[in-house]
Amino acid sequence: MSVQGRLVLALGSGFGLLSVALAIGLFALADGIRDRGAADTIAVTGSAKRKIASDFVIWEASVSAQGFDPAPAAAQLERWFDRLLAALRSGIRDEELVVRPITTETLFGQTHL
Repeated sequence: MSVQGRLVLALGSGFGLLSVALAIGLFALADGIRDRGAADTIAVTGSAKRKIASDFVIWEASVSAQGFDPAPAAAQLERWFDRLLAALRSGIRDEELVVRPITTETLFGQTHL
């Protein structure tokens, strides 16, 4: 077999193996995409003597504000928090709400002009 024939055979074999590897990788990727939400479902089995309604949920929410001065950021945070709390109180009793204190974080060390 000539050098050119061996080169064509080697390139053909290489591209063939590359094609097989790409196909296997794409099938694996497709399976991962198809199954990515499978763990987000809840399966409930059993029986009940009467109709029941689910009335328990745990939600976590956060409100944040940023500014160069703490006072305007705190005022903005207070307005947003009041709106959020009013919306939550339209369907949730006060004793069911847990509100934690604010936390602060310095994002700007110095102001350079």
